[in-house]
Amino acid sequence: MSNQLDRIPCGIFTINSVGKLIYSNKELLTMLGYNKDELEGQHVEILFSIANQFHFNASLYPQIEVYGQIQEAFIHLKGKSEDAHPVLMSASKNNSSNEKHINFVVMPLSKRIRYENEIRTISRQTEESLLTNQAALERLETLLEENEEKTQELIELNERLKQIAYYDTLTGLFNRRKLIESLDDQVKSHKTSTKTFSVVMLDIDHFKNVNDEWGHLVGDQILIFFGKLLMYGFRKTDIITRFGGEEFAVILPETDEETAVDLAESVRMQVMAMPYGECEITVSCGVATFSSDDNQQSILRKADNALFAAKNSGRNKVIHESSLYSNTSDQSRSK
Repeated sequence: MSNQLDRIPCGIFTINSVGKLIYSNKELLTMLGYNKDELEGQHVEILFSIANQFHFNASLYPQIEVYGQIQEAFIHLKGKSEDAHPVLMSASKNNSSNEKHINFVVMPLSKRIRYENEIRTISRQTEESLLTNQAALERLETLLEENEEKTQELIELNERLKQIAYYDTLTGLFNRRKLIESLDDQVKSHKTSTKTFSVVMLDIDHFKNVNDEWGHLVGDQILIFFGKLLMYGFRKTDIITRFGGEEFAVILPETDEETAVDLAESVRMQVMAMPYGECEITVSCGVATFSSDDNQQSILRKADNALFAAKNSGRNKVIHESSLYSNTSDQSRSK
């Protein structure tokens, strides 16, 4: 029987009626570090520290006497080297023989406690990780919100830069840079299609006299008003720009010579008919239509040459560049 008990993976010992150890199995001896001869014959209290002796004598032993057994009571056994071994101890009293004795079974808890501690550690680390992750997530959300705000600020800044880069601050029209880029687009488009385009250069007549007589503030107001009139007089598809000072340039996409001259003449008439207080305002226009021999520079030069001709021939008129090389004036119109 003792050989069979030695193979059981838990400690077993037996005490007699006076508390002396009369049997201990191999698992118990291994657990506590004793030899069989060192342990058997000793009082059971050798297995307990002073504190645990009190617990055994005051609580567990009386329960065994009264109820004949105990089930899975937690207690520490003391090893030969004074080390503590946590166990669950069960016991039953045996009165069948001439001398009563009590059989004890102890289940070691060291591994279980170690595993539980590891589980608690892992649980704590997991909780800390979750809290860290939550904090990181909240930080990420904050950063995303900040990034969204910065992105919106960047969009707004880009819009402001676009305004600065492509718009005239006084009139709100496109500026010279936009004119040059748009001309480049029109030239490229012309190479891939048969549709042509035209350019109108406009210059307010005698504008220097306006500034000299009425002041630059009045001159600025006239420029602003003139810009609005161009927006009204030309088409939505036309690209209206302030070229510089009192000079303006308009790109007319998909517009031939005749239509371009008609549009410029209509605007000239509107400018002449519009009241400007005590100022009398007229405008001279030079028109050029793009041909396959032209480029960005040449089309502007042709329109400027036509404008120069309009100014030198009495002002307040529209001249197409083609008329400069013709003996007729059918394509020039005057007041």
